[in-house]
Amino acid sequence: MGVLVSPWQRTAVPFYQIEWAMRLRRRGLDVEFVWDVWPNATDNPTAEEKAILLALEAAHKAFRIPIVIPSTTEGSTATTARCLALLAFETVTRNRGCEPKNDDPEISAEEERLQLHAACVQRFLSNKRYSWMLVPGGVWAVSGIYWHVCQVLGIDLTTFDSGPGLLCFQHHGVAAHFPDLDSSMQILAKSCTQNESIRHKVEQWVDDRLSIRRRGDDDFRLQPQTTANLRDFADVVVPLNYRLDTAAMCRQKLFSGVNEWLQALVNWAELRTDVSIVFRQHPCEKIPAYRSKEDYSWISQRSAPNIRFVAAEDPVNTYDLLANCKAVLPYSSRVGIEGAVLGKPVILAASAYYEKMPFVEVAHSKQAYFELIEKCLKNPAAPSFEQRCSAYAAYFIAENFGLHKTTFTPIPSDFETWVTQDPAVLWSEDKASVFLEAAISRKPVADLLVEALIEQWTS
Repeated sequence: MGVLVSPWQRTAVPFYQIEWAMRLRRRGLDVEFVWDVWPNATDNPTAEEKAILLALEAAHKAFRIPIVIPSTTEGSTATTARCLALLAFETVTRNRGCEPKNDDPEISAEEERLQLHAACVQRFLSNKRYSWMLVPGGVWAVSGIYWHVCQVLGIDLTTFDSGPGLLCFQHHGVAAHFPDLDSSMQILAKSCTQNESIRHKVEQWVDDRLSIRRRGDDDFRLQPQTTANLRDFADVVVPLNYRLDTAAMCRQKLFSGVNEWLQALVNWAELRTDVSIVFRQHPCEKIPAYRSKEDYSWISQRSAPNIRFVAAEDPVNTYDLLANCKAVLPYSSRVGIEGAVLGKPVILAASAYYEKMPFVEVAHSKQAYFELIEKCLKNPAAPSFEQRCSAYAAYFIAENFGLHKTTFTPIPSDFETWVTQDPAVLWSEDKASVFLEAAISRKPVADLLVEALIEQWTS
């Protein structure tokens, strides 16, 4: 198997990867370091790259882990794929802090760069044929290229994303997109339908958690505590993602991006003046460090009285909106699951990790999307027992097993803690042992944890 090592925003990601490779080698796996510094030149390393290479060479000497480099001199031809176009679009979005126009020349220039290196990586991996790879991130730049090429070649993938004290560790796709959570959601949902005791435990935990969120007493403390105003209520609630979060990137399905989706919804609402609709900006954007450069003021400038935009800093509680609406239209936000827990129909506009759950309506065309909205408004129906169980299970899994509390992350402050530990202690304590078991068994971390929890509950 291959472990991608690449300079990563001046964080400890390369050294985190090296630690993983050494542990996997100790467990008997045939491991190689894939050293890729794109878009930098391999023959002119930076000081950071030289330091990383010293660590790679030390690991090579101690553990006999080969260092291989994708060649750029093999006469590779450019490859084309919609995935690379999305990667280019999202890279420009990330760099600018807002979505570009689809015909922006910077997108085509970025796509060309991605295509050329993707062709090189594809030729390299076609010869290697790893059974799986460990890759950081996966939404743009070099990690996005490996994610794309591994999909093309059928190479299994494990990726991770992290924040201080938190790690997202997933197989089969981009970690921030939570590709593994579907199976654990299905496992818990089935248990909820079959076992009343388990169902009550899950429902109580979820209800308590949502109550905390609604009061603004959670870690994020984003929800304002104000008296609900009838003016705030609407038939349709559209909760926006934080656009620059990886969870919202490369999620397009029916629309080219968030802005096209919003424009389509506004156009529809202008023709349906009997239906009130509110667009809720992600409340995290009231924090200066998280404010994007996306300008949604054009929504509130529309003259239609049934359309309202609620800015991040507005004193409106998102859960008041959800409690009093008839339908929830997320892009890919977790608020969609919360709306389902509250008994509201949920219609997705983009790909999301909970899209296969019974409480979700998924359209396969723009026309079908709006037909589903009309159907939900015309014939509102209470959720079935299966839908209710699946909504509660989905939220329980997402909140407990999506992000794992651990200091074993590549975040510099966490790295400074675990890098001084005895490796035998590091890999036997905390969540590291579970991550290792998941990596070697190729079984999702969430599956391992929820199965153990169900066994505990039923023993």
